[in-house]
Amino acid sequence: MSLNDIWRNVTAEIGFYTNDTFESVPSSPGIYAWFYPLIITSKDPIKFINEVNNILNYDALLRDVPVQNTRLDFAWKAIDLNIKLNFRDPNLDSFMEIWEACVSDEQKFTLLRRAIMKASLFMPPFIRRQRQSHYIKDVISI
Repeated sequence: MSLNDIWRNVTAEIGFYTNDTFESVPSSPGIYAWFYPLIITSKDPIKFINEVNNILNYDALLRDVPVQNTRLDFAWKAIDLNIKLNFRDPNLDSFMEIWEACVSDEQKFTLLRRAIMKASLFMPPFIRRQRQSHYIKDVISI
């Protein structure tokens, strides 16, 4: 069997669970990736963009935006740096055209919401080698 054959049956090896089906997550060892679902809860595009930026900027272990502090020493001076992850303001022209076309038609808006939710799989996951309940216990004890 070719190594590329793994993609033919990969869906048999992958499961998707939600809060409602959490008890069905296998207890066997494996690699588990937890995704935050991108749910459009409002017709306000800025609210959605802010939520996505907050998700992308969030560090689960820090429970906040990642920040790095460092000191650079030069011959006669030292510079303290405080670096925080951030995003540039996006160019929203084409996004707003698509958004407006979708929110003006309920059927298109439903399709957009479904597509964005599926796109959650392409967001950076939080990966652990154990079930979420073990992770939750670990985080609570920190």
